[in-house]
Amino acid sequence: MKFNINRLVLAIIPLVILFLSFLYTSICPYYFGNKSDPEYCYLFNSLNILNCEMPRHTDHPGTPLQILGAVVLLGKGIINTLSISFSVIQTSVLRNPEDYLHAINFVLNILICVITFLTGLKLFHHTRKLFPALILQFSLLCFSQVQVSLGRVSPEPLLVFTVLLLLLILIPEIFVKEVLSSTQDNIVRPILTGIVFGLGLAIKVTFFPLLFFVFIFEGARKRILIVACCILSFILFTIPILPSYMRMFTWFINILMHEGYYGKGPIGLPEIGTLFSNAKSLSFGEPFLIISFVLYLFGLMFIKYDALVRVRDAIAPVQGRVQNKRGIDSRLRGNDKKRKKATFGKAAQDGKLTIEAPLRNKIKKLLWIGCLIIFTQLIVTSKHPQLHYLLPSMVVTGILDAGLIYLLFNNEQQSKYKLFQIAFVTGLIIAFAYNIVSMKAWIQKEQEYSIATNKLLTEVKNFRQYYHYYPVGFYQSSLPEFALAFGNSFSGYHYGKELTQLYPDAVSYSVWKNVFYTFEGYIENRIVQSVIDKGIRFILVGNPHYLKIREGLIIKPLSVHPNEGIYRLVEIKQ
Repeated sequence: MKFNINRLVLAIIPLVILFLSFLYTSICPYYFGNKSDPEYCYLFNSLNILNCEMPRHTDHPGTPLQILGAVVLLGKGIINTLSISFSVIQTSVLRNPEDYLHAINFVLNILICVITFLTGLKLFHHTRKLFPALILQFSLLCFSQVQVSLGRVSPEPLLVFTVLLLLLILIPEIFVKEVLSSTQDNIVRPILTGIVFGLGLAIKVTFFPLLFFVFIFEGARKRILIVACCILSFILFTIPILPSYMRMFTWFINILMHEGYYGKGPIGLPEIGTLFSNAKSLSFGEPFLIISFVLYLFGLMFIKYDALVRVRDAIAPVQGRVQNKRGIDSRLRGNDKKRKKATFGKAAQDGKLTIEAPLRNKIKKLLWIGCLIIFTQLIVTSKHPQLHYLLPSMVVTGILDAGLIYLLFNNEQQSKYKLFQIAFVTGLIIAFAYNIVSMKAWIQKEQEYSIATNKLLTEVKNFRQYYHYYPVGFYQSSLPEFALAFGNSFSGYHYGKELTQLYPDAVSYSVWKNVFYTFEGYIENRIVQSVIDKGIRFILVGNPHYLKIREGLIIKPLSVHPNEGIYRLVEIKQ
């Protein structure tokens, strides 16, 4: 009965996560400007895989999400159409893209809920303590970026799943209470770790700092095996984009070597002041990550102090048996190595020193690795300061918190560490409370955005109905046609003919290439100008920020909102 109750308790947080995912996805549709990128890119490239076409979107690279999306499209398509014909399913997807995106999101969140439950259960099984297992799960609710990802169809929710899967595999390696002999050792766990490493990198390269977990394992043989399995796993999970490897790696190299965003600008690093400013903004954006980093450093100091206390308390009862004739403790004199060793050995034989030593050392190594992961990810992300790039480190904090909790609350001398215990638990409560406030503000902001966007779309409808303006979406436009055109452009325009039949008048504008395009390809600016000269009127709809990089467009504002605006297209200068 007790074990069943523990399982029930460990199911609470996964169910909360599932509830939050429904809440976040209900705020606004995926075609709205703040969500269509990268959702529609992944939808259309999943459709590519379903049709045995090569995905054209390889930026992250994100291939496992596209594969998962293809499986979901097939399953839901069969249910919706009662047909296993790919062409019938394709038509269903193009007509009802939102339904399929919600289906992919639902599957992602089910995976997160299941792995959150299993990871907590695994930790409980190895520690026989419920509190550390709950802390591991609870840490997911302390970061806004983790929660925001629950409402997306992007690499981030799949990264949450993958990091938790990695922790599930590593828990037996970390929370071990005795050193395994060579006869007990096996290669299954290193192989699984390498496979998950490859999966994580194939989902998004921001996973790479977690490769430091290779040092959890002892011995070069295991570490080499992990690296080999990682490489093979990455190739396996990116098979659909093998012909695009050169383009993909060129993209990554440009991002790494150029000082601007996404491979732009001259070769080199941004100025130190810029990096520092970016790191500062990231720290304030997710303050608990930096607080956790400092906390883990203090945790390492605590482990060092705890080890010294253990040595002192273990040696004290046997001091009389190792003193010299003058009654001076050889341990204190420090000039008799043999007697010092004898004292330490006697304490070990009495079981006062080494019972928890392997576990304590593993958790110490875990904290060092965790600090290295957080530091590396923060430094690398400072070049491209986006908070969601830090998400792998945020999920990793769960196992680090659980390790510290286990040491603090399962120590035979824990009465001496009440201050540490209170400070740690208080910190978690404050982080949770802060995140509740942050997410409440985020939800309110998203709801206000949704109301404003619906108002803007009503204005667009009126402009079209009463003034005969044809809407043209540009980046972060909330026009459903733009979301479809955006996703289709990242799939290689594979679905242009069918989309043109559904939306025959749809035209979009690329602010990056300064060109208009339909579902089937680009339109020369002179052709668009000739249409304007004939009396056809267009309005541009999208994020005002991106109109700054337009070239040659003469526009007149008609209705401008903070996130999106409506502009009449007056002329295109050649």
